[in-house]
Amino acid sequence: MGPKDVIIQTALDIIGQEGVHKITTREIAKRANVNTAALNYHFGTKDRLVEQAMGVFIRELAGTYAELEREELPMEERLLSFLQQFAAFSVRYPGVTKSLVDRMMWAEAGDPALAAAQRKGIERLTGALAIATGRTEPAELRAAALQLMSGVLYPVLLHKQLPDLYGIDYAKAEEREAYVERLYRRYVPGRH
Repeated sequence: MGPKDVIIQTALDIIGQEGVHKITTREIAKRANVNTAALNYHFGTKDRLVEQAMGVFIRELAGTYAELEREELPMEERLLSFLQQFAAFSVRYPGVTKSLVDRMMWAEAGDPALAAAQRKGIERLTGALAIATGRTEPAELRAAALQLMSGVLYPVLLHKQLPDLYGIDYAKAEEREAYVERLYRRYVPGRH
């Protein structure tokens, strides 16, 4: 991994744990073991670095949708695997996930590429749900997709409050996976 990649990964780690508003170039440089001149050379500004780090996160998160295309598995297994991977990746960087959700709220106006990626993901997910459940009504499929994704993301947004509020530690793989599987079974019952 080159210095630019190390800096981006370090920025993701900091944003992921502390949020986008707490990131400073000095802290990134310190944790990445580079000087601030290297940050300026590669990115110019902190905002450009944050944008590139968010872009890496979005691409990697979008990559979890590839699980829905794994033809060697039945769609029910692909769908559950996708939800598990999406949850695991999101919880790895809760601050980045929160920032992304905030950006998605305003995506049409401020980020047409993000809005287009959202639509593509929704299409892939509703298509997978149609196959896995046998449902055909578009409004019902979109509602199920929204509820599943909300159910996967909301625990990330609650982050540290989740264990106290709901008794689930989403950061622990075993608890997160059990929760996601229960959620999944509510929308794809009896077809496993």
